[in-house]
Order: sequence, then structure tokens, then C-alpha cells
Amino acid sequence: RIESRRTSVANLQEAAAQLRTDNLNAEGRLRDLGARYGDVQARGATLGALSGFEAVRGDGVRLTLDNSPLASSSDQIRASDLVLVVNALWQSGAEAVAINGQRVASTGAISTSGDAIEVNFRGIAPPYTILAIGDQGTLSSRFVDSGSALQFVAAANQFGFSWDMENEDDLRLPAAPASLQRLRYATEMTNPKGDGGGPPCSR
Repeated sequence: RIESRRTSVANLQEAAAQLRTDNLNAEGRLRDLGARYGDVQARGATLGALSGFEAVRGDGVRLTLDNSPLASSSDQIRASDLVLVVNALWQSGAEAVAINGQRVASTGAISTSGDAIEVNFRGIAPPYTILAIGDQGTLSSRFVDSGSALQFVAAANQFGFSWDMENEDDLRLPAAPASLQRLRYATEMTNPKGDGGGPPCSR
């Protein structure tokens, strides 16, 4: 009986040792899964910010654009002018952009409907407030040097648009409307020339 008990104890000790080993292995796998989950969350947040599907907050710049008080209908800011400004911001390193509270999303558009300008198919009116999150140290300087901004400034001088840019320490940009959050797939575009970015190409 003593030998039998010794054998049973030895078997139990061996089983306990195996369980400890299995537990350590399981803890290691859990840590790996936790790290991978954190990476996926971070990647999802980055893509959500770039695509416009997630609200974002951070430092950046505020641009205010308005028509000349004496502007005729043909001399007013157009959708194409806002596109130039937004493109200049992307080229300058902006991570997220909104116009009059409408997030510029990968599935949305800046367009004209009659005489009105629409962002994400919703009408907006002057003055136009454009918020862009990004590095304050480079956004302003790169903006004025970008090709799109030079085109906009030329139009502003010609038609009398007023525009002003200032740094902001705490900007909050909403997500794109739910109706536009139907992304089928997205490919993050690389830009080896370094002349701008923008939301991922999407379908």
C-alpha cells in the first residue's frame, strides 16, 4: 500500500508539474493575444481617423474663409476652392479635416448642388470654418508652400476672399455621418514623393 501511495503521489506531482507548465504556456499565449489585440485596436483607431469613421481630438489649425462683402454670385467661394484648401491640408500632413462640422471622409465629397456647397451631401454656408488635426509646427508652413494652397491664394486675391489660419490646441472633429460609414475595403496609399496624403482610397 505504501508503494502504491508513493506511486500515486509521484503521478499527482507529475500531473501538477504538467499543469503548471500548461498554465505558464497559456499565460504566455494570453499575453501575446493581448499585445496583438492592442495592435489591432491601435490600427483600427488609425484607420478610423484616416477614413473619417471615428471622431478625433488633438492639436491642429483652424482656417476661416469668407466671401467679400461685395462679392457677386460669380465671385463667391466655390466647392473647388474648398477642395484646394483641403488638398493643401492633406499635403501639409493633416490627419483629419472637417468643414463647418462635417468630417471630410473617404466616402464623402465636397460638391456643388445648384448654388450651394455640400460636404457629405449636406449643405454648408459661409463663413467656412475648416479644422485640421496635425502637427502645428509644420501644418502652417507646409500649407503656404503647397501647390494647392498657392492656387487658392491666387483665387482669393482675384475674387477678394478673406482667409485666416490660426493654431488650436484642442480640436474635436466628429465622425462622418453614419450613412457614409459603409466602407467595403480600404487601401492605405503611400506617397514616396512626400507631397501629401489624405484619406485612404476606398470603395
